[in-house]
Amino acid sequence: MSDFPESTPSAPSMSLWTRRVPHIAGIYLAAAYTFFEMAQWVVKRYQLPIYYEDFSLITLLSLFPAVIILAWGHGAPGKDHWSPIEKLAIPANLVVTVLLLYLIPKTGPVPLEPTPSVVPMVQPAAISVEEAHPDAAIEMKALPAAPRKTILAFAFQDVTKETQEAWRQYAIPLALEIDLEQDPQ
Repeated sequence: MSDFPESTPSAPSMSLWTRRVPHIAGIYLAAAYTFFEMAQWVVKRYQLPIYYEDFSLITLLSLFPAVIILAWGHGAPGKDHWSPIEKLAIPANLVVTVLLLYLIPKTGPVPLEPTPSVVPMVQPAAISVEEAHPDAAIEMKALPAAPRKTILAFAFQDVTKETQEAWRQYAIPLALEIDLEQDPQ
């Protein structure tokens, strides 16, 4: 005997549960969200037109009714047959999705359009960029050289007096000195 009181769910909700409609819808929504996030990343990373995000979102949302119909018809355990509603509704849903995608305005940033960029320079160039590259769309900016700061590092004192470990007292100051000698430019 169970410690929980027995509740008898209503027939439609029980039918939804036994047909696994909430399970399949949840999995589809999670996969759709993941796909949409990936589409946003790809558009941003590879500088694709922004309307590709709209394509993916409209496609995923407009195919949701077809997923629900498929879950209702084929989610229950056992062999299922295709009903007339499935044979009509799923292709109609696909046609509506294609029409929606066709009607989306295809506007957005053109990915291959040259954009001017700012290139910092420490020393001004002897010749101008226009002389070197007449087609270049680059704006040169001369930056003042930053003054170098000095640092003094002392070696640690070896309190153990072990000869095999004596190198450690010089390791950190030497590594710090080598790292700071690098040219940050």
